[in-house]
Amino acid sequence: MHMARSTRRLTYGRALAAMLVFSLALGTASGLGLGLAERLGWPDPAGSVVQAALCTLITLVGIIWLARRTGSSAESYGFRRARIGRDLGIGFAVVAAAALMVVVPTAVLGGIRFSGIDPVPLLIYLATTVVVATGLEAFPEELAFRGFAYSSLRGRLQPTLAATVATVIFVLAPGLSMVWTALIARALGTGHPQWYAIAPPGEDPVSYVMLLVLWSICLLQARQVTDSIWVGVAAHLLLLVVNRTLLGSADGSGVELAHPDLTLIIPAYVVLATIAFGLLRGRFR
Repeated sequence: MHMARSTRRLTYGRALAAMLVFSLALGTASGLGLGLAERLGWPDPAGSVVQAALCTLITLVGIIWLARRTGSSAESYGFRRARIGRDLGIGFAVVAAAALMVVVPTAVLGGIRFSGIDPVPLLIYLATTVVVATGLEAFPEELAFRGFAYSSLRGRLQPTLAATVATVIFVLAPGLSMVWTALIARALGTGHPQWYAIAPPGEDPVSYVMLLVLWSICLLQARQVTDSIWVGVAAHLLLLVVNRTLLGSADGSGVELAHPDLTLIIPAYVVLATIAFGLLRGRFR
C-alpha cells in the first residue's frame, strides 16, 4: 500500500513538473521576449517571434531534462522522429474536415459574413501565426501536456483519471505562467501585468475554461491516433488558426460572425474533431 501511494505521488509529481516547465517557459518567454522588444524598439512581430522561440527552447530543454531524470525515452512520451509528415497530415486533415462540416452550413445559412479577402495582410497573418503559434503554444504544449505529462499519468493511473489530471494542469498552466511574466516585467521595468488570471482579459472565465477542457479532450484523443505528439501539434495549430479567423482576428480574411452566439460553432467543431480522432484511435501506429 505504501509503495502504491509513493508511486502515485511520483506520477502526479512528474505531471506537475511538466506543468511547471511549460509555465516557466511561457512566463519567461513572455516577460523577456515582449519586454526586450519594447525596450529595444523592435517592430512587430519581432517580439512575438523571440517569445515563441524562447518558449519552445525552454520547454524542450526542461522536458528533455525531466525525461533523463526519470529514465524516459523520447518515444515513450510521443516525441518520435519517424513518420512526422504523416502524423502532421492526420492532425491537419481531421481538424480541417471537422471545421468545414460546421463552417460551411453556417456560412450557407448566413451565419458567417465574408467582406472580401485582402491577400497580402492575410498571407502575412498566416505566416506569422504559424511561426508564433507553433513555437508559443502548439509544440511546447503538446510536448509538455499530451507528451511527457500524459504519458507519465496513463502509465500508472486509470485512463479517465489520467486524462482528468492532464486536463487540469493544462487549464491551470497559462495562469501560473503569468506569475513569471509579472516578475520579469517588473524586474525589467516594462510594466505591471496582473499576477494571475484563469482567462485572458475580456474573456468570460467559465466559457474559456470549458473550451480549454474540450480542447484538451480533443488533443488527448489526437495523441492516441499514432501515439505521437505530432498529430496533436498539427491539430492544435489549426485549431488556433480557425478559431482566431472565426473570431475576426485574422487580418485580411474578411470573416465575421453574424451574431455573437454563433461562437458556439467553435466548440461544435472541436467536438466533431474529438469524435473523429476517437474513431481513428490506434489505427496508424
